[in-house]
Amino acid sequence: METYSLSESQRERAKTLYEQVDAGEITSPTEFVDEWQPRHKVTDYDPELVPYPEATEFIDPSKIAGTTKTNLSRFSSGRIKTHLARFYHGEFERQRRCPPRLQKIEGQFYVTSDGVHRSLTAKALGISELYVEYSIPPKEVLVSPEEI
Repeated sequence: METYSLSESQRERAKTLYEQVDAGEITSPTEFVDEWQPRHKVTDYDPELVPYPEATEFIDPSKIAGTTKTNLSRFSSGRIKTHLARFYHGEFERQRRCPPRLQKIEGQFYVTSDGVHRSLTAKALGISELYVEYSIPPKEVLVSPEEI
């Protein structure tokens, strides 16, 4: 099992973030990372175009722009602290069998059903790559949230 090795500055950041979360100084995704927003486009279901193309690969977590509207404020300090500690101690697996689930929309990634806290933690630490599974909805089914 291959795990992440943090640089000294990433280790220091993990420790600082852990302490801030533990003290209740960080209580939301937008306090934890610079950018975390809802999808600007959502999928309008079309049975003719399902299933959407999918990929499983390493991506740059800085390209994860946010999540679904329902998950936008989801922030479990316990989960965040667990992931920070696992990264810090070199215990976070690089290629997990259940990676975060994302959608790729117009070049940006959004967490969908699983992986909000892992994605947030990787993004906050400046990890260069995170193993994820993502779908790519065709542009024909993308609409603004107000249209649904």
